[in-house]
Amino acid sequence: MVVFKTSSDITSRQVIWEQGGTNKGGLSFYILSDVLYINGWQLKVDENPDWGQTAPSVNTTISTNTVYVATMVMDATGGTFEGFVNGSSVGTYTPIFYLPTHGNDCALGHNEVASKFHTGANKSVADFNGQIAEFYEFNDVLSSTDRQTLEDFLMSKYGIGGG
Repeated sequence: MVVFKTSSDITSRQVIWEQGGTNKGGLSFYILSDVLYINGWQLKVDENPDWGQTAPSVNTTISTNTVYVATMVMDATGGTFEGFVNGSSVGTYTPIFYLPTHGNDCALGHNEVASKFHTGANKSVADFNGQIAEFYEFNDVLSSTDRQTLEDFLMSKYGIGGG
């Protein structure tokens, strides 16, 4: 879950947060061409099973100079990946499975070494031009009630309508 404010540029590729590698699996929030993508992927064929990439299915258009609360829910046990923006679902992708282990770094506000984008590019510079206010990462899937409570709290705290 991340709280961020876009800049006047929401056209260029910008990574808000990412972890993982180009094929062996990873997760990210990124912006490209006025769209926020909530992405998960596992494309390495010899890591069973290969479940593809969520970005083409889990995304929403965004506006310049605007605050958002974006949430990624990866439920490997249940086989679902869902994204939320300001408390509303922006897409679901199934089936997913666990991510394989890897040695790649995490990055907040830029692309560290390599990441995966729906366009296929993976090693390009992608610094975030906006502001990141808060970031949360949980090792377990929050209940819907807990997720909504935290999203509502953050939306209220940052003056986002609906919270």
